[in-house]
Amino acid sequence: MLKIAMLSAMNRGDELGAHVRGAPRDGVAESEAHETLMQAAIYAGAPASLEAFRIASEAIKAYKA
Repeated sequence: MLKIAMLSAMNRGDELGAHVRGAPRDGVAESEAHETLMQAAIYAGAPASLEAFRIASEAIKAYKA
């Protein structure tokens, strides 16, 4: 979850997607990933957090498919 937060704050979309897709395999619930992004948004700012949520949403959909 720390990697998700850090990659979100650093605006590293490609890496963020890979870690969000892998998070459920490590026992991270979708709600926990969402909460991590919410907390990171406070420090990363709106543009980076909006991009992070978009990427995470696509990654979760890809994982579920």
